[in-house]
Amino acid sequence: LMHEKKGRMRPATCWRRRWKLLSAQHKDRSLILALQGPASSSSVLFVVNVHLTAGPAADRRLRQGTEALEAVEKEIKKLE
Repeated sequence: LMHEKKGRMRPATCWRRRWKLLSAQHKDRSLILALQGPASSSSVLFVVNVHLTAGPAADRRLRQGTEALEAVEKEIKKLE
């Protein structure tokens, strides 16, 4: 799955077919996935794939990571 925005830097994530995609969120240069484990498992795996902004923009990098983790937290609450 590739990030839906048409930028130069787009994160992409690949996984084996035995894992089922539950949700995908596209944020600022980040792709957040929730994958359900193989059929016999009830486990859920969250993958956060981020291409951090380069240069002196430390505040933007921090925001990118924070937004991604907040999205994971919200998705966990939805799945409960």
